[in-house]
Amino acid sequence: MFWTSSALKHLSSDWILHHLCQRVYAELLMSLGAAEPGEVVCLVGPSRVGKSSIIQRAGVTLVGTSGRTSDGTLPWLCLKATNTSANADFSNKAFLQRALDISEHPFFSLPTGSALLTPKDLLRMQKTHADTALRALENTIKHLRIRYVVIDEAHHLRYAPGGHERSVAILDYWKCVADDSKFVLCLVGGYPLLESLRSASHMLGRSLVVDFPRYRASDEEDVLRFDKILLFYSKHLSLPRGVTLRDWNKLLFTGSLGCIGHLRSWLKRAVLRAAIQQDAVLQLKHLEQTRRTDAELESLLSEIVAGDDYFAATAPSSSDKGTTPTTDPPAKEKRKKSSRKAVRHPVRGLR
Repeated sequence: MFWTSSALKHLSSDWILHHLCQRVYAELLMSLGAAEPGEVVCLVGPSRVGKSSIIQRAGVTLVGTSGRTSDGTLPWLCLKATNTSANADFSNKAFLQRALDISEHPFFSLPTGSALLTPKDLLRMQKTHADTALRALENTIKHLRIRYVVIDEAHHLRYAPGGHERSVAILDYWKCVADDSKFVLCLVGGYPLLESLRSASHMLGRSLVVDFPRYRASDEEDVLRFDKILLFYSKHLSLPRGVTLRDWNKLLFTGSLGCIGHLRSWLKRAVLRAAIQQDAVLQLKHLEQTRRTDAELESLLSEIVAGDDYFAATAPSSSDKGTTPTTDPPAKEKRKKSSRKAVRHPVRGLR
């Protein structure tokens, strides 16, 4: 059906610079632009909130290109930490190999694109020691005058053999390389990355964390902003007469956890279901049939709550703002005891 093909095309290509995205984008640009070589900027947020998309656009804005410049330098190097070992673990050697491939090292890089790896290529990769690859990459970073190194999906480092301690060691290593090679290190990942950052000694006091949050149902302004996003997507869908996605706001909000990436992928699944059933319009039943299970949403939500707790714990309290520490505490005024019992009034609006 034509409408489903058109809808899937728009859902796959459209990138909405919505309110939270605009706010985080501006903060990220300022943080990266102000960062000195050797410093670390971390972009964290829930799964499918738009972190990878926003960091790609930030790179083009900062350096003017996503690849090499006319003089052959590579100011922006973006790597992805993926689990590619035979045991589905994070492989540091494979990660370094991909970095050498992307930076097109004259000797250690392997053929990219559609070219097949020859037995000679595979043997050379197997024999290359991880320390050798590290030295080659450091030299490449200096030679290509790389100013920013981005590690996307950095929370996958926790799947390295050795677990948490190993992931912390890898982060510490990259911070040291950033110091030596004079580039800004940018880590992008989900909230589990925060646990590793707190344990990495070289990161303490030397990293700036930018949070890309979700929309919250408890915030009235967030609900209104989410409504506008639903109206935007409604334009590209075939819906029953007089109906927009706003009519299913509650279902879409809770089922996407307020994350636009989850919303978009859900709409794509629903459109596909409508195409399979050969329906002329997208209906409520298609959304209900393609909604994530409660168990999946609970798993995703637990990760989000952990991130919320981290930022709540690290945020300065209102009593800390605008105060100047003194050597001696102020003397307490003695008050006459009262027999009247204190009455506690509940504070409205607390979550």
